[in-house]
Amino acid sequence: MRCDEAFVLGAMTGAVVVWLWGRKLEDRLAETAYAVRTNKGIPILATAVVLLLAFGMEVRAADVPYVSGGVGADARQELLAKEKDYNLKIVAADKSGDYLADVQVVIESAKKERVLDTTMNGPILLVKLAPGTYTIRATSDAKTLTRTVTTAAQGLRQADFRWDVSR
Repeated sequence: MRCDEAFVLGAMTGAVVVWLWGRKLEDRLAETAYAVRTNKGIPILATAVVLLLAFGMEVRAADVPYVSGGVGADARQELLAKEKDYNLKIVAADKSGDYLADVQVVIESAKKERVLDTTMNGPILLVKLAPGTYTIRATSDAKTLTRTVTTAAQGLRQADFRWDVSR
């Protein structure tokens, strides 16, 4: 996760101000746990976490921005407008053509490093990856499909995942 615009002000007496600007969430939380303390030494990390989660954040994993959704025609149109900012589009559906949501997606680099692990909020997932070759595993109803894709710095690569209809 990332919240470039977010900042947290310690609301408790004696708390220091923590300015969170363009750093990975794990780094910010570690610094916050160390630096943000009341006069009595009681961490106010929980307050910082709650405030962080309250802000609208661009979602990131391992510095990989992504957005998911597309439930309904309007939401799909919104994602279509964002495609130019991403280089991988994943679409999940069953073989009858019905779109799926709640699909677990794991993307690994050629070095077997996990760069993204998320659950799709709709049938479309847009991801901005560094140029390279990736393995995508998508799981729906305990059935996993795998695709290998190569992304470039420019252009949009699409990976479609279609599951057998289980009715």
